[in-house]
Amino acid sequence: KLNWKKYIEIIGEDQEHKPGGNFPVDPYSARNAIDLGISYYILKATDLDNLDKALENEKFAGTIISNE
Repeated sequence: KLNWKKYIEIIGEDQEHKPGGNFPVDPYSARNAIDLGISYYILKATDLDNLDKALENEKFAGTIISNE
């Protein structure tokens, strides 16, 4: 688990980014996620068993970014 504020600290603010960066969520969208209370799940898309676990709120291999 990771909260959005820590995520932004890790990737940096807008002015520190160049187009084409490789981040799951850009800083602008991360700040909107904070305001809207959106959680973001990062996991391997080809592991369907793991995806099922995430969808069923079971322990899965991946990361959740949220306000918590």
